[in-house]
Amino acid sequence: MLLQRFVKHFTDQNWFAVSLDVIIVISGIFIGMQLNEWNGERVEKQQEQIFLSQLERDIEHIISSVGNAKREHIVSMVQGKLALRYLRGEDLYEEYKQDIESVFENTHEIPKPQIIYGNLGTLLDGRNYPRISNTLELTEINSLLNELRTLIDVYHLIEEMIIETTKINREMIGFSIPNDPSFPIQYNIDELKESSTFRNRLQNTMRLHNHAAQMLEQMNEHLSKYLDKK
Repeated sequence: MLLQRFVKHFTDQNWFAVSLDVIIVISGIFIGMQLNEWNGERVEKQQEQIFLSQLERDIEHIISSVGNAKREHIVSMVQGKLALRYLRGEDLYEEYKQDIESVFENTHEIPKPQIIYGNLGTLLDGRNYPRISNTLELTEINSLLNELRTLIDVYHLIEEMIIETTKINREMIGFSIPNDPSFPIQYNIDELKESSTFRNRLQNTMRLHNHAAQMLEQMNEHLSKYLDKK
C-alpha cells in the first residue's frame, strides 16, 4: 500500500508527498530498530537477574558443601592427633580405638567439596554468562572470583599433597596392595610405635588437613561476605 502510494506520488512528481513518504519509511525503520533494542535490553536484564538469583542459590549450596568438607578435615586432624599420642606412648587405645584405627584405615579418604558448581562454576571457568550491567555487582563478583581462584588452587595443591603423603603412610602401615584403598589393612601396631618416620609423616598429614580446613574456612568467609551484601 505504501509502495503504491509512493510510486503514484513519484509519478505525479508530488515531491512534498514523496518526501513525506520517505520520512514515514525512515521513521518506521528507526522506531522498529529502537523497539528491538529496547526488547533486547529487557531480555538481557531478565537473563541477568535470573543468573544472579541462581548464583546466590548456588553459593548457598557451595557454602554448605565447603562447610561439610571443612568438618571432615577437622575430624581427620583430631583423630590423627589421638593416633600420634598413642604412637608416642600414651595409653589411650582402648578409649579411642575406633578413632585411632580410622586414621590408619581412612586417612586417604579426603573430602571433595563442590566448589566449581552451578553459575559460580561458570564464572570460575570463564565460560560465557549474561552481561552484568550493574557495575557494582560486577566489581563484587570479580573480587570474589579473584579471591576464590587463589584459594582453590592452594586447596587442590594441599589435596594432592595429602593423597601423596597418605599413599606413603599406607605403604608403611603394611597394605598388601598399597595403591588399593579398599584392600584390608594389615599393620603391626608395635612396629608403627617404633617408627619415628611414620610418626613424622602422620604428623605432616595432620598439618595438611589443618591447612585444608583453613583454606575452606577462608572460602566460606568470602562467599558469605558476598551474600551478606545482597
